[in-house]
Amino acid sequence: MAIILKPHLTEKIKGDKYVFEVDKKANKPEIKKAVEKEHKVDIIKINIINTRPKPRILRGIRGYKRGYKKAIITVKHGQKIETIEKTKSRPKPR
Repeated sequence: MAIILKPHLTEKIKGDKYVFEVDKKANKPEIKKAVEKEHKVDIIKINIINTRPKPRILRGIRGYKRGYKKAIITVKHGQKIETIEKTKSRPKPR
């Protein structure tokens, strides 16, 4: 079971904090162990946010946008996690 699914890139998170989308069944100790093993950093704090599925209507069909769990990880000052950097965003098609 993969605990860390992908990095959740956002402009709001700055400094020593990183956000990852994680498995819905993962808990804080499992996430901490996986991140420390994979990225070799010291973790100070972990906050978890569960995002509910949201109703959406696409071309007249009702459905739900999937829900997910994300972890906000605070690492020790001076340490970094190498994540995929944002590329230049393309304008959205109209």
